[in-house]
Amino acid sequence: MFSKADKINAPIINRSQPGGGTSFFCKADEENYAGEHSQSAFFSSPFQAKLTVSRPDDPQEKEQTPIPTFAAQDVIEQNTRHFANCEGVSVQGHTDANYGNSFTAPGTSAPGKGCADCSGEECVTSTGTIISVFTANPQITLPDVPDGLNECEQEAVQNFINGKLTAHEKQHVAAFNKYAGTVKTPYIYKGCASGLDAYTQAKHDAIESARKIKSDAASAALDKNGANIFKITCKCPDPEPET
Repeated sequence: MFSKADKINAPIINRSQPGGGTSFFCKADEENYAGEHSQSAFFSSPFQAKLTVSRPDDPQEKEQTPIPTFAAQDVIEQNTRHFANCEGVSVQGHTDANYGNSFTAPGTSAPGKGCADCSGEECVTSTGTIISVFTANPQITLPDVPDGLNECEQEAVQNFINGKLTAHEKQHVAAFNKYAGTVKTPYIYKGCASGLDAYTQAKHDAIESARKIKSDAASAALDKNGANIFKITCKCPDPEPET
């Protein structure tokens, strides 16, 4: 970074003028400031330079002490975006349950007695079965490989996504699929005929809610205590630094 200046033996040039110090700017046959006539050296003998080269053992040379100089160097910035051995890589998948449900309540009705809110034909006793159908269509969404990885790391992360991450999300698929199925619930309804549909709907909704809570709990258990956090192992060499 630092360089010492080379010592230079520069030639020493002595210049002399003939004529005993005659002024260079005084014209020929013109009086100088002292009242004397003089002839300019410019118009007399040619100007001649005398060259003297110093020697290494010159005393004057030995008295000179070299002054070190420091060469300025610009700061070079380099930046390589790199996740060594996949450290810092974050990928996340998710699974949507896509629940669906419906029901029917076939049955028979007969005249009833003792209805508090209605009388006559409106008061009925109905018997039948609530048939509840539950469906689940889980869909897995997997991430793309993040930018900024070298070829080896890209392959390792893709293998992780296709392997361990996909397997984990498939466990969520299995948990959500526990919601699916058909449930038959016998019922006996005594009351006003106009309230029969609300009664069967409430029965079905209670079954549906319990079913959803159970399947959601099974899915959540898969991620309990960080079980959904994985370390991606790449075993990739560090890339060559940029030049």
